[in-house]
Amino acid sequence: MNDRLMHRNDFILSNESRLQDLAGVFFLILAGFVYLSHLAFLPLNVETDEARRALVSLEMELSGNYSTPTLNGEIYLNKPPLYNWIVVVFAKLFGGFSMFNFRLPVIISSIGLAITVFWFTKKYLGKTIAFFTAFAFLTNGRLLIYDSFNGLIDTTFSWLVYTGFMLVYHFGEKKKWYSLFIFTYLIVAAGFLLKGFPSLVFQGLTLLTYFIWKKKFRLLFHPAHFIGFGVFLLIVGGYYFYYFSVNDLEPQALFSNLINESTKRTVAQRAIKESIINLFTFPFEVLYHFAPWTILIIATFNQNVKSLIKGNSFVHYSLLVFIVNLVVYWVSPGTFARYLFMFLPLLYSILFFLFFSLSSNSWQHKTVRIIAIVSSLIMLLTFLVLPFLNVEIVTSDKWIKSYALVIIFAAIFFIILKYKKLYLYGFVLAVIVFRMGFNWFILEPRKKDFEIAEVVSKKIAEETKGKSLFILRDAQVGNFDGMSFHIAKGRKEVLKFNDQKLPGVFYIADNRQLEKENYTSFIHFKNYLSDSLQLVQFNK
Repeated sequence: MNDRLMHRNDFILSNESRLQDLAGVFFLILAGFVYLSHLAFLPLNVETDEARRALVSLEMELSGNYSTPTLNGEIYLNKPPLYNWIVVVFAKLFGGFSMFNFRLPVIISSIGLAITVFWFTKKYLGKTIAFFTAFAFLTNGRLLIYDSFNGLIDTTFSWLVYTGFMLVYHFGEKKKWYSLFIFTYLIVAAGFLLKGFPSLVFQGLTLLTYFIWKKKFRLLFHPAHFIGFGVFLLIVGGYYFYYFSVNDLEPQALFSNLINESTKRTVAQRAIKESIINLFTFPFEVLYHFAPWTILIIATFNQNVKSLIKGNSFVHYSLLVFIVNLVVYWVSPGTFARYLFMFLPLLYSILFFLFFSLSSNSWQHKTVRIIAIVSSLIMLLTFLVLPFLNVEIVTSDKWIKSYALVIIFAAIFFIILKYKKLYLYGFVLAVIVFRMGFNWFILEPRKKDFEIAEVVSKKIAEETKGKSLFILRDAQVGNFDGMSFHIAKGRKEVLKFNDQKLPGVFYIADNRQLEKENYTSFIHFKNYLSDSLQLVQFNK
């Protein structure tokens, strides 16, 4: 019996490359399914920047002005327009500003980044490390249960920045300086039009890191660098030349605002005390947000770690770029976890490289396997007992879904126990399947808070359809971008501010503004960060 089992394991190992191909295709399809199946389940998130991204994009479409981002009809200076263009393209291609269409670029960018990670990592570290690095990014905790539900810029931006990191090394090792500078500055230009100055910061730090590390600092003054930077100026400068030609706005106002947006969460605008505290808490936040794969940090507890890293040029470069660029966020207490997505493939590739450099009998391998076994068992037991618990479960066919998950986790648990060499594949699969369980059983409570804003907004749009509607200037509306989006979408016109109190015109105003006014109130409502709003008409 033992001989037969050993023979079977040997057969699996001898066909590991084919197994990875099959697993890769299957896992990617499954991951795509679980990420897309509930993409539109949650209404627009009125508490985050998702609402602002949606509103700016919708106003572009409604106004027909694609060169100038606006917010409630007024020039929006905080972000360049590229992401809004992407959103508008998806809306046009797939039939409107649905939540699915709006969030689809995030999923495409996530999968695109994972494929890019696989391509570069396979080239320099081999197929196995590439496989797990790519899926580790695609199943990191932060993306898995939070950011994949939000239509934000950061995943697309991270895809660009990571590609830039890789192209510096890829072309640098081949001494193709023109390709290095021209292609990376094309990426920087796209990144700038997505998010502004951070794209240039990453480029500068990465180029300095690479050429100082290679002891070729003088190549920063190579003609190719000037040509590459010229390409950047041509693209970005061309857009802003047109922008300022059609808008009565001083360049200083726009660029100073972009700089402020880029630095407002950094040490430049935060108290020193906050930054010092962040120095100690930041590493633990990284381990928490990007679990479960950050558990591989135990692979660094190895006396040969320094020689292993220095012995592999790609890993050494990845570590240097990771540290140099991450320092900016390490001292920035206002950093959101999603800002770090471009660093995850660097971190994961280093950790998997060190992990697979260890003996399969090492305590690190045994620890990770135990974690995989225990995690799979916990997931199995969770969905086994969940239907019996006194909790609100609104998903249809809860018994069928629950026990389908139980069967899958039981199969994964069996594979991890029986086939020792396959436990990491089983762990990846378990994490992906957990996301499906999350979709079915855990996502529902998030929906309620956002539904209220959508329902009220649609009621306002219906009440005012075919009539003039404004936000009364200086109204304390709180974070109103989400409600503005729903109202503008329902009315098919931009919701703007107005400071004139015209009779017969609808206004959204706060209670403070309505004191001593003669008006008719149609709807009282609350909004995120504001609980005293009304839809009114002023009487003659």
